[in-house]
Amino acid sequence: MTTAYGSVRTTKHSPIFKVFSSMNSKTKSILQFIVFLSFGILLIWLSIRNIDDESRAKMMEAFRNVKFEWLALSGVLAILSHLSRAMRWNMLIETFQKPPKLSNSFFAVMMGYLVNLAIPRLGEAARAGVMNRYEKVPLDKAFGTIISERAIDVLCLLVVLLLTFTLQFNVIGTYAINDIFIPLKDKLFGLFQGNILYLVLAAVGGIAMALLGLFILRKLQGKLKNVIMSIWEGVISVKNVKNVPLFIAHTVFIWSMYLIMVYICVFAIDATSHLKIGAGLSILAFGSFGVILAPGGLGAYPAITGILLTLYGISYEMGVVFGWAAWSAQTISTLIFGGLSVILLPLFNRNETKTINNHTTQDTDTSIVGE
Repeated sequence: MTTAYGSVRTTKHSPIFKVFSSMNSKTKSILQFIVFLSFGILLIWLSIRNIDDESRAKMMEAFRNVKFEWLALSGVLAILSHLSRAMRWNMLIETFQKPPKLSNSFFAVMMGYLVNLAIPRLGEAARAGVMNRYEKVPLDKAFGTIISERAIDVLCLLVVLLLTFTLQFNVIGTYAINDIFIPLKDKLFGLFQGNILYLVLAAVGGIAMALLGLFILRKLQGKLKNVIMSIWEGVISVKNVKNVPLFIAHTVFIWSMYLIMVYICVFAIDATSHLKIGAGLSILAFGSFGVILAPGGLGAYPAITGILLTLYGISYEMGVVFGWAAWSAQTISTLIFGGLSVILLPLFNRNETKTINNHTTQDTDTSIVGE
């Protein structure tokens, strides 16, 4: 079918549809869920296994005294960032077809986050699927815009990391140099120093991997060419955005909300309530890696905040308490609004579905009468 915005490929004939169909098999999804959940549980155990009974009692006391109004506000700010993300996403889709309804884009974003709680990265496929189903956005192009979004997010995270190391160097920089980079450098030099065999093996392995990658790419080039080109069209959609200042404003707003919603959680716990915004910046920068490591940051996020906040004079136990409090605020917010999105999405589109069905019926009746 061809529209004023270009050609729209049907779902069944889309090459990317076949890729997702094989990827989203029930067995593979269950296995992925089990693996990521097990990893999260392992991180939880590792983060609390060395905590003595007295410290655990203090942690439970801190949990009981949490000021939930700050966590609720954090959840609200998270939803505002997601709404802004949906609006920014519409700006990308608008570069190649009619912009979707904001409600559908928001529901798709929230459902994507909901799916990511169980299986990381599968939420992106869910987002694209929702927009294909309800807004007729080609699946491969929708996925391309999401890749473009993720690229922007990676760039923003790098900026946040740079700001963190610049503004918090007296805290983070010293720790990173003395406790991470120098020990890592010593281990690497110790491994390779005087051992030519390791160097040769590393070089041969690198060359073999590169040749294997080139071989696979050549074999798949013809089959994946259409898929890659369509995804690429979605990726480069950012350069065709009509209102660049507004797009940048949404990006700044999204990451500002991320910072504020993390920082205000420090006021929910007495032990962390004195921390300044610089500590919030550090939590945002390094806590993001916890979300990448495990589904929704399960186990990883509290473990990272526990270690990180010791650099700011907070005990490891209270840092873990803060991590669980902040993680819970975001997770519960995602569960509530993600669940509501699953319910409301078909309801908000019920009238349009009926209209399509009525038009189909009328067309059928007309053809019968004509005969």
